[in-house]
Amino acid sequence: MRRFGIVLGAASCAVSLSRGAGAQIHADVDLEAGASAHFLSVRPSPPIQAENPDVGPTLAISGHVAVLPLLRAGAYVSHDFSPLSGADLRELTSAGLSLRLFSPWPQGDIRVWLAAGVGYAAAYAPSYTAPMALGNQASVTTTVSGTSGGFVELPVGLGSSLRLGRGFELVGEAGARIGVGFTGSMYNQGPTVSAGGLTPRPLPPAGDDVLTIFVVLGAALQL
Repeated sequence: MRRFGIVLGAASCAVSLSRGAGAQIHADVDLEAGASAHFLSVRPSPPIQAENPDVGPTLAISGHVAVLPLLRAGAYVSHDFSPLSGADLRELTSAGLSLRLFSPWPQGDIRVWLAAGVGYAAAYAPSYTAPMALGNQASVTTTVSGTSGGFVELPVGLGSSLRLGRGFELVGEAGARIGVGFTGSMYNQGPTVSAGGLTPRPLPPAGDDVLTIFVVLGAALQL
């Protein structure tokens, strides 16, 4: 009798999970916008304290498919505008893979998930002109060269959604992206500064984008 009860309980759980999986939406596409804040590292040589960029807008699009009742896998693309004081606007475009682990509670129109992933970010800072004192000369108008670079990023986040209607949801997410493995002139060599016929001089990099905090809000289409 006890074994029968165990088997019956296991069968009930299997039926419940099967129904839950059948009720799962198979895919989603999210379009979000918000703000991001980049935090730069301190350069080790020379030891320069990096000035962190101002908060800037960010755009993101992502898509996921259900692989288990509470797990979805997919990909994302994001673009950050990162204004650095005294320089031109930096832009960073990221793309990668992501996972969403959904909580079984609450149920109904509200859902909550934990997100994690891995991606690559390509960064670019255009050239700009600025007054600067070179050597013993008075301040002159100089041209600072553009730089580019890239790094591996590890995004993590906490998200939630509210069902607005059949197939549509309001979604929001807050999280962080951790940067590692920096390459390119933006992070290693730094820009050069030149004026008139003077020999270009190197400038130290502003710092590595070791941490980015973001908050986004948008809409999702459930398929």
